[in-house]
Amino acid sequence: MSKIFEFENQLLLRVPPTVAEKLNAALSTEQTEEAPPTLELTPFFALDDENSESLRFKFKFGDFSSFGTLVDLPTITESAKSLDFINFFKSNDVTQMVYVHPNGETALDKCKDWRTVAKKAISKTEPRIMHYLARDGVTPPTKCVRKRYYRKR
Repeated sequence: MSKIFEFENQLLLRVPPTVAEKLNAALSTEQTEEAPPTLELTPFFALDDENSESLRFKFKFGDFSSFGTLVDLPTITESAKSLDFINFFKSNDVTQMVYVHPNGETALDKCKDWRTVAKKAISKTEPRIMHYLARDGVTPPTKCVRKRYYRKR
């Protein structure tokens, strides 16, 4: 029996600019004799200093290796696909992003200027689980959207 529906998994991956250039070059080049560098993203749970758990990732691409943190985006981002570049259809909703630490830090708290990326939030239902809320959205109009949307009037 064949599968009628095939599910896709999509994620947003925010990497440092030098790694992004190499990654774009590897994805945009045609098939050559040499194999492109492999991308590895391995999830694991880690304990913070306050004994709270958070989901982290080990990221490796070519000779660059670092850790990443799962960050909740302030808005829902819809992704679309096209088969003929004329008609587009919605393929998925993305609400989380993996932020790769630029200098190999093990936690987002230890990154320089980490408050410009996200803020800590503790789950009300499970106080042991720590998650991060992104300050900005993916596109320029959603910059500081949490601050603007929840401001006092």
